[in-house]
Amino acid sequence: MEAAVQVADQFLKEGQLIVYTKGRASPRSDAKATGKGEFKTGNLVVLIDEWTASASEILAGALQDNDRGTIIGRRSFGKGLVQEPIPFSDGSGMRLTIARYYTPTGRSIQKPYKDGFEKYFDDLNQRYTHGEFEVSDSIHFSDSLKFTTPGGHIVYGGGGIMPDKFVRSILRVYPIFRQGQIFYLQICTKNILR
Repeated sequence: MEAAVQVADQFLKEGQLIVYTKGRASPRSDAKATGKGEFKTGNLVVLIDEWTASASEILAGALQDNDRGTIIGRRSFGKGLVQEPIPFSDGSGMRLTIARYYTPTGRSIQKPYKDGFEKYFDDLNQRYTHGEFEVSDSIHFSDSLKFTTPGGHIVYGGGGIMPDKFVRSILRVYPIFRQGQIFYLQICTKNILR
């Protein structure tokens, strides 16, 4: 998170909220811009896709929610958990989830686990199968996931960052089954601008 906050601080005005964390047993904690950034004005574009995750989503969400830049690409991965490492005496350890990351408008970056562990990990396959990488109108959000930025722009929650401008994938992803495992072959296609 620290890297995302430091980068976002370069673009935002003093006091603007970058990100906050909140958990069941963790009180809300805000990270705000110091106003000491080098690029607080001027045009700004951030490129994201389905592999954009974690700190990159914090940055994209902060800039989008503060009406500071245009986010271009496809919906990001949706990895927004705050984890605390707990070391064990044998040198191993575990990471305990203690909170979630939220964008300034209150969107949770984390995609939901509500439909089970397998569905969570199958999310990218489902997004591909339903055409989300190819056509922007294949993505649907309920009204409960609408948020409004201070500048009046509508942004969507539900996991990940939805870009302001959609760009279809230039890759075709084909599942390859080999010895009981699934591998993905990515093939670049021509004529991406239609």
